[in-house]
Amino acid sequence: MSVIVGCSHSGIEEILQAASVIDPHMHFLCGGLHLVSTPENEIDRLVDSLKNKWKLEKVAPGHCTGEPAFLRLQKAFGENYVYAGAGTRLDLP
Repeated sequence: MSVIVGCSHSGIEEILQAASVIDPHMHFLCGGLHLVSTPENEIDRLVDSLKNKWKLEKVAPGHCTGEPAFLRLQKAFGENYVYAGAGTRLDLP
């Protein structure tokens, strides 16, 4: 399953938890993760959770994710990271 969010004001893990009722295996996450003012230690915890708890295979974070989170997600997901800025075209898995 692919999860596409606008801005995750309620928290991305809460959104993933709700989506897991439909299908517990989420392959791809795209959109704003609302981490722009989140402390770096919480971003590190969240990135680890997206990779290891939620087992996401690919991420495409957007606008409100914030630079510190972009960098950490890029490092964690490597070639499975795509910056989803304005005008970015994505092939959905």
